[in-house]
Order: sequence, then structure tokens, then C-alpha cells
Amino acid sequence: MLHWNRSLSWRLVFAVFIFFSVISISSSVAHDSTTCHDKDVRPLVIIHGLFEHSSSLSSLKRMITKAFPGITIYIPDLFPGYFSVWTPLWKQVESFNEYLKPIFANTSKNGINLLCFSQGGIICRGILQTMSNHTVRNFISLSGPLMGQFGESKSNFLKLKKVVLIGGPDDGVITPWQSSHFGFYDKNLDIINYKQQEIYLKDFIGLRTIDKRNDLHIFTIGGVEHTNWHKNATVFDCCIKPFLK
Repeated sequence: MLHWNRSLSWRLVFAVFIFFSVISISSSVAHDSTTCHDKDVRPLVIIHGLFEHSSSLSSLKRMITKAFPGITIYIPDLFPGYFSVWTPLWKQVESFNEYLKPIFANTSKNGINLLCFSQGGIICRGILQTMSNHTVRNFISLSGPLMGQFGESKSNFLKLKKVVLIGGPDDGVITPWQSSHFGFYDKNLDIINYKQQEIYLKDFIGLRTIDKRNDLHIFTIGGVEHTNWHKNATVFDCCIKPFLK
């Protein structure tokens, strides 16, 4: 069963609220941002973060389409703005699952890549847990609080070819920032590295197995605040672009 860490979630909500200016509430109807098809590049689904909209990821989309002019990109505008806060996470996961069903059905041969920012990382873990027929090849988590919940289906997670975890000490929102790498506090509030976490040691979700086969890629980037991860060209070039092919 998937469990949401309430103390972490409200810490995240409060911190992001400070960083974001007031955002108008728009319709929660999904829409796609797509380009023409390119057989040499897998389609990409991007999941936005807390308080955001699909349009919030326009800078990231421009960098991707410049690097891969023919790539197909889906950026669902489900739960934009405050809907991302007030809607229970399981409800969000269920809606994203419905959105993704036809995409998975049409990409059974070559698969897709999944790029998730901030709270989107939690949404994507929920997707991977509940959809045994997912076709995700590379899962890229961009500053997502991944230790905020547990209980993922190991067999589903092991279907991934690559797991890419990106975060850094100057994030200012994700607390602790090492959560973006599956690290977290112990009972004394000391940071415990992901390799010393039970989720890794007992291989609950397959993270250790993926690491042992050299398919776990962890990036620590300094000097990037939380709201700038998806706008930073250096982060894109070093940590995202190589895993979109």
C-alpha cells in the first residue's frame, strides 16, 4: 500500500507556497503538448509539480524539442494550480493512469520515457506502482521527494531500464533534499544515505537490483533552487538529455 508522509507533504506544501506567487486556478481538464513523431526517439511524458500547470514547463519543453526536434511530448494539465494541493494524491494517480492508458497501449513495442518534477515524482511512483502494463523505459525524477511514500510494486519498478534521480543541496524546498535520492532522516534527524535505507537494503521496490545492474543514475547539482530545476540548461544537458534517447 502506498503511504504519504504527512509531515513531509505539509513541509513541501508550505515551502513551495512561499516560493510561488499566487497562481490562478484554471480548469483541470487535461491537454497534450505534442510535436511530430520521430521513430528514433521515444515519446516523453512530463508530469508537473505542486501549484504548476503544463505551461510551467515551457522552458523545459523548448530545450527538449531543440535537442530532439521530432520528439512527441505529452504534458497533461491535470490538477493544475491549487488542484494539485487539494486533490488527494491517490485521486491524482488514478486520473493520470486513465490519461496514460492509451499512450501505454500505443507504445507497447518501444515504450516511453517519464520525466517528473517535484510532487510529480510522487505521482509517477504511484503510476509505476499501480499500472503493471506500463511501458516506461527511463524514469527521471527531477527534485522529487521520493521518500515521502512507500510500498511500490517491485516487479513494476524492475521493468524500468534506467532510474535517474536529480537533486541538490540548494533546492530550498525538498526537505531534506536527499529525499530526491531516496535518502531521509533517522530518529535523531541525521541524514541517512539511500544505501543505508531499508527501502534499498531490503530491495523493497527493486532499487538495489537496479543499482547492481548499473542502471541507477544519481546526480547532485549545487546552486539550483527548486523552482529553477526545469529551467536550468546545465541540468538538462548533463542529467536529462542523455536519458531521452
